[in-house]
Amino acid sequence: MPRNMCTWKKEDIREREDEFKELVTGAKFYCKNCGRVSNDMKYLCRPGKL
Repeated sequence: MPRNMCTWKKEDIREREDEFKELVTGAKFYCKNCGRVSNDMKYLCRPGKL
C-alpha cells in the first residue's frame, strides 16, 4: 500500500478501511492537489493546514 494517501484508489480504501479511518480521524491537514484530509501531513502529497 502506498504511503501517500493521495494515490490510493477506491479499491485501496475499501480493502484498508480501518487504516484509512485511523488516518483521517481528527484531520488537521488537507491535500492542496486532491482535497484528501489526514491527521499527519506525511500522508499527503501537497499538505496544507486546515
